[in-house]
Amino acid sequence: MSYLRIFTTPNAELLLWPLAGSESELLPRAGLGDKELAALEGIKGEARRREWLAARVMAREVFGAGIAYLPSGQPILQEPREQPEPFEKQGQLLSPKYQGEPPLSGTRAMASPLPEARPRHISVSHTDGWVALLAADRPCGVDIERTGRNVARVSERFATAAELAASLKVLPGNPALAVWCAKEALYKAAGIEGLDFLSDMTLVATSPASPAGSGTMKASVRGTPHTLEWLRHEELLIVLVIH
Repeated sequence: MSYLRIFTTPNAELLLWPLAGSESELLPRAGLGDKELAALEGIKGEARRREWLAARVMAREVFGAGIAYLPSGQPILQEPREQPEPFEKQGQLLSPKYQGEPPLSGTRAMASPLPEARPRHISVSHTDGWVALLAADRPCGVDIERTGRNVARVSERFATAAELAASLKVLPGNPALAVWCAKEALYKAAGIEGLDFLSDMTLVATSPASPAGSGTMKASVRGTPHTLEWLRHEELLIVLVIH
């Protein structure tokens, strides 16, 4: 199954995977150590286990790395103890806004330790049938959601009227979901325990969609400004931020 590179900059890239395959098919590709195998055993639910495995397959096959965690709980790429097996896969560019990088192809398993310049921070998100992995040279966050997900009934817990109005430019029929995605991405990138979606994060403004179906959002976390990118792919809304 192909990985789709849908966002690239000199310091970051976002990969999207339409997840297929059973747990038994993903497990040998993930290259898990004993601790990770034990962690997998503690995950309940087949769908959640497949999503957890998929993120590790992506990290291993694209970056030749495993996944570890900082004390803040934020995930990072970690050089594996053993060299991953070579692999072959094909990918494609989706949005004209981000063209310029070649499609993913051939063997990218690394033959040497991750150099300092390579992306080390990552963020993972998943929704039914899809997994996203954002890798960057500094803390980052990504959230993906199906555009039909209904979060409006609980929007008062995370969105103000002004934020909902601003997000009409992103999802006219479901602005609450756009606010949710933005704040999920901000939360992951911040790595601050106890961050409150309503009082600590503010969505200030959003840009109209470009012809490619993408744009930007302006937000703040406890007064610190941030710029987020948003884009659409098929039935997905994707929001990402790189600190």
